[in-house]
Amino acid sequence: MFDPGTDYRKALETMKNHIVHCHFKDCKPVGERYEMQHFGAGTIDFPWIVEQLNAAGYEGDFALKYELHEPEAEVGLKKFYDDFLALFDEK
Repeated sequence: MFDPGTDYRKALETMKNHIVHCHFKDCKPVGERYEMQHFGAGTIDFPWIVEQLNAAGYEGDFALKYELHEPEAEVGLKKFYDDFLALFDEK
């Protein structure tokens, strides 16, 4: 069920000491669904998430999930990765 009011910050606070692996993708609510975005174009605050996980002692990996239809992965993966890294350059 679509719930654009889900508070990922509250959920992370509840679960942060039990997380052993993370999958990251960015999105924004559009009507009654979520639309995948390049990192930084959606509504997720990844620097905040990583900061919280680091503070909780998380030492696992971050899987970046490319689920965009355009551009094709052969072209878009580098931009996707670079967009993720750029989120941390701005801090």
